[in-house]
Amino acid sequence: MKLRLPAGLALCLLLPFVPAQAQTPASPERAAAAQLLVFGRPAATATAADASATLADLVAGHRSSLQASAAARRDVLAIAARDTLGRPATEAELTAWAAGDAVTYAEGVKAITAWLAGQPEENRQVINRAYQLVIKREAYVEEYAYWQPRGTLPYVLLVGAIENWGERNQPGLMVTNGTPSLSVNSRFLRTLRLSPAVANEARTLLGLPVWSDVARLRNPGHHVVAVGAADLASVGGIHFMPTGGGPLAGE
Repeated sequence: MKLRLPAGLALCLLLPFVPAQAQTPASPERAAAAQLLVFGRPAATATAADASATLADLVAGHRSSLQASAAARRDVLAIAARDTLGRPATEAELTAWAAGDAVTYAEGVKAITAWLAGQPEENRQVINRAYQLVIKREAYVEEYAYWQPRGTLPYVLLVGAIENWGERNQPGLMVTNGTPSLSVNSRFLRTLRLSPAVANEARTLLGLPVWSDVARLRNPGHHVVAVGAADLASVGGIHFMPTGGGPLAGE
């Protein structure tokens, strides 16, 4: 299914957040990360903002703009639902989630993942959709058991982890095992590579652990920056942010 951005959201993506006294462009890395955290998809054009702006500043500015448009906010929640559930949200679901506090993409994914945690059958369907997309088969009973202790994960993280497991275990794919890992080079996801400093700014906003050198020694490779990704490994220890919409995502 092709995911088309409605006009209201497309306009929000085109309009950068520029503080009143901004004179020089912000870090392109921070600007790109803010776009993904708020809108769930890259900006249609390059953005500009105060060079001194932190990631939190940029996200707050975008969030305020988004909060002023009910239609654009609903469009963002639709993208968050697609990336969390692996299917379009129903109108009733969108109405219910729009009535909550979630405004940004990241907030939407967090809220919908929390809802999914209380819907075991729906969660099984999400897991199954991820297997069907990546390796063209349904999940085995043992694989539902494999994912259960890892908590409720958004669809996009399941897709990335199953993709990497499949690549590491070709040609004889049996039952998913090992440490769930994602690659920045995923064909199914959009990914944004981040420096450790900006990745930590994003982790703070998402409520994820902030990695120091000591933490990395204890838990190497866990550098995926996304809602629900605290216990997922990053191939090569690369800090990156994944969202849906990659070349093979089927959107």
